[in-house]
Parts: sequence; C-alpha cells; structure tokens
Amino acid sequence: MPVAKSYAFVNNRGGTGKSLCLYQLATAYAHAHPEKQVLIVDCSTQGDVSEYVLGGTQEPLKDEPKATTAGSQVMKTIPPSKTAAGLFAALLKADPSNMDISRRFSNLFHAPSLPNVKDHIIKVTDYCQKEQKMPENLWLATGGSGLAVGAVNAPTIAQEPTETTKELAGLVQTKSWSQAGQLLATAMESLPEDWVAFYDTDAEISERGASQVPLRAAKSLVLLLSENWRDYLRIYNDPVNALFPVLTYFNTKYEVAKVDMILFNRVGKLNQNPIMLHGTTQGRDAELPFSPVKVVQKNMGEIVDHMYGYCWQNMDSNFRLLFKDAQNINNEGEFSHRYVCSFYHFPEVAKEISVLKGTPFVAMEAKMKYKLSDGKQEVGPVTEETLRTICDTIDSVVRRL
Repeated sequence: MPVAKSYAFVNNRGGTGKSLCLYQLATAYAHAHPEKQVLIVDCSTQGDVSEYVLGGTQEPLKDEPKATTAGSQVMKTIPPSKTAAGLFAALLKADPSNMDISRRFSNLFHAPSLPNVKDHIIKVTDYCQKEQKMPENLWLATGGSGLAVGAVNAPTIAQEPTETTKELAGLVQTKSWSQAGQLLATAMESLPEDWVAFYDTDAEISERGASQVPLRAAKSLVLLLSENWRDYLRIYNDPVNALFPVLTYFNTKYEVAKVDMILFNRVGKLNQNPIMLHGTTQGRDAELPFSPVKVVQKNMGEIVDHMYGYCWQNMDSNFRLLFKDAQNINNEGEFSHRYVCSFYHFPEVAKEISVLKGTPFVAMEAKMKYKLSDGKQEVGPVTEETLRTICDTIDSVVRRL
C-alpha cells in the first residue's frame, strides 16, 4: 500500500529541537490515528529521538548493559538488524547493483525483492516501559552510533563498531546513501498496512551520510526555525553547511523531498489567544494557535516575508523549487498561510517529564508527580490547563500533517 505521508525534520543547526518536535508530533499523530501504522526512522548519529521513545534520559533502570540513560540502555538490547543501520544495510545488500555477476544473471529470470521493512524495525511497546503509555501503532528504527560510518563520523564512535555498522560502511563506499533512501521508499510501498513515516536527521546533512537517506525516502520536509534572524540566515549562508544550497545540490542529483511545513519552535508566548501572524484576514496569512510576544511576532513575520522574497524572487538561487506547491504561491500572505506553523516555548516542567521519563505530552497526566529511576527524585506536576494548552498546540500542527 502506498505510503501517503512521510516527513523528514531538518535544519542545518543543532539545538533547534528537531528530535523533540518529531518525538512529540509522531506520538501525537499515532494517538490521533490508531488506524495507521506510524514509523520513526532515526537517521541521527545522536539517536535522541530513539532515546526519548525507549525510556527517556533518566538514569538507567538496570545495572546492565552499561549505559548513560534509560533510553540508551534499551537501545543496546535491540538486535543490530532491527536498527536504522541494519535496515539500510539490508536494503543496499538487496540492491542488484551490489550483487556479484552470478546473482545478477539469476535475477534476469527472478526479479530480486527488497527486504520486508518490518523485519528491520521494532514495535515500540515491545521495548518501552508501560508507564510511558506509547501508542500500540508506533514503530521505530533506532539511530545512534551504529550510523556513524566514515571518517567525518570517527569522533562520534566511542566503542568498537558493530558488525552491522562495518557492513554498512562497506556498502556505502560503493553505493551512495541516497540509494538507500530510494530503496527504502520503494520497500515502504510494499507494506500492506497504511503507514506514515517520520525521519530524524543530524544538522550536518552533507557530512552525516545517514541524514541524506530521508532526503530521498521522505516526501516532505519539516523545516525547524527559531525567530532568531542570525540562525535563520544560516540556512542560506552558513560557511560549511548552508541548508538550502545543500538541498539544491542534492536536487541536481535526484529529486529531494520538498519543504511542506515551516515550524517555528520555542516561540515566546504572550497569551493563548489565536492570532494571524501578520494581522491580516484568515486564509491569507498563517494562523497561530497562540499570541507570541510582540517583538517575537514581528521577527517571525519579517523572516517569513524575507524567505518568500529570497526564495521566490531571487532567480539566481531559485530556492522556490525546494518547496511543495510552489507554483501556487504568489505573495507573502499565501506563502505564510501555506507553510507556517508554530510551537510556543513549552514549560520546563512538562519538558522535563517528557524527556526524562520518555512520556510524550499527549500521554502525560496532569497533577501527577513522576518518579525517576532512582525512586527518590520526582518531576512534576503539570496543571490541567497547562497540559491542555500544550496538547492543543501540538494538535494544531498534527492536523496539518
């Protein structure tokens, strides 16, 4: 069955909240759509979203295997074949161009088949803690150091690479990471159920090869932004890893996923009254589910207008080709209405519970104190109003996916 929707979360700067936003949106989407199967493919060498989903960043729950957090400890118990590294290696091994002459000749008579994606991913509820209340329809291909192959990744490897990582390293020497993305997209189409996929990436897309997989495997990009002008301008002008030039380069090699959403994250909030970003009429502007602080709203509006002008009117860059439905956008208002969404700066206590315990906002209970793994420390509670406001804000974005 065709995969109707798939999203890669991108920005060329670390710390923009890609992994945390993906974690909250994927789990919320799975809760809202129990009839669909939701897959998180963690293509980050950091593995943050895997860590959140599998137990959080609290101290390990057991003595063995040795790990720094509960989530990373669970990650170590997962068979290497059921990780993102194992999935990509299996796909590349099945690619006819990686086969020897005798196998290629045999395939002239018997068409080769790609591996079943479900053989290389885990059902999250089989591994996470029951108290995390993860949805039954959530699946995961874990990321982390198993994807750290190649010289640029050497500093991130703190231990001897697994055999799966070594195998993957050998395969991508002769086959590009983008080919793994194409094979994954094809393999996903063969799954019988109705699937939606979410892909996490590292900031250094041009250097971290695994983060190039989603550019070809996903259909849509979610671009994370803050209201900081300096951070925003780096998507064009970063001296090493400017996002839009990198995407444009890859787009000359193959068709990359297109920007489908611009998600402003950690926006300073004035109150919970919905507002139009530019103060214009509904349908001709982005409708925000809350009112930002005035200076923040001004910065957001100016960034959105600058992006439209730079991408649509600068014929030298022609970055408009990186956006979905670009042919239907004729002015700043239409651009804002089509692409812009926002999260406010969620309260620290709620974020601590979610990150430490691995409990997404959508599954969190109000007025509850959560015990950490040491049995002594507690985090929380969060009031009913605060939790309702958080979930309403997340739901406003989920409805756009």
